[in-house]
Amino acid sequence: MASKVTIVSSVLASVLLILQIVSIATTYWFVMVSEGKLIARVGLFTVCVYTNLGEVCIAYGEMMFKGSTPPFSYFGFVGLNVIGCFCNCLFIIFCVVQACSSTPRPERPFLQRQATMWFISAGCLIASVIWIFISLVAANDKLSTTRSLSSISLSPGYSFYIGCVIGAVLFVSAIVITIIARRLPVVEAPPTGIVISGHSQAVEMGNGQSSVGVISPPAYHHVYSLNTKAGQV
Repeated sequence: MASKVTIVSSVLASVLLILQIVSIATTYWFVMVSEGKLIARVGLFTVCVYTNLGEVCIAYGEMMFKGSTPPFSYFGFVGLNVIGCFCNCLFIIFCVVQACSSTPRPERPFLQRQATMWFISAGCLIASVIWIFISLVAANDKLSTTRSLSSISLSPGYSFYIGCVIGAVLFVSAIVITIIARRLPVVEAPPTGIVISGHSQAVEMGNGQSSVGVISPPAYHHVYSLNTKAGQV
């Protein structure tokens, strides 16, 4: 049966995954404004420009096919967003496997592994939004120094802020899960011996000694051994 931590974390991961998909799919990472009027909005995969004929959206793939290749920074922050989303997907899959497993599994190593997945996801998303913000500042500096474009400014859109919130929540949640995992008891390997159900049995060893193993049915995973000299059992 799944623990409360597993259930709560899987629900939280599902909500964050939905927000991640919304953030990646929408075109409001950057918004371009000229004299108080929105003229363009930029997403991770699409650029939408407002013209006299209406809104025109162009995919980055079409731009690359036409010989206009996006800068390296574009591949960087898009790749980080995709990796962060993928790690969160793995987190949810591991939670489902843990909850549906017919055999009980130790909770401590599971939570530690899950915390690692969330740390990676949070790191990718935080690095992505920082990278995007730096690119945004650099673009604004170029626009301000160009006389013909000085009236145009770039600012973050709601997609950017969603990414910031998701990265922060993932990072804090990973820390919480790590703390919970460290407070759980460490599961030690059972001692080796002879597993016998409710009976004692002596086994002759090669060194002239015998080993007696006793185990009770309710606690079959514990083995108590007593080594004595031969003839004293």
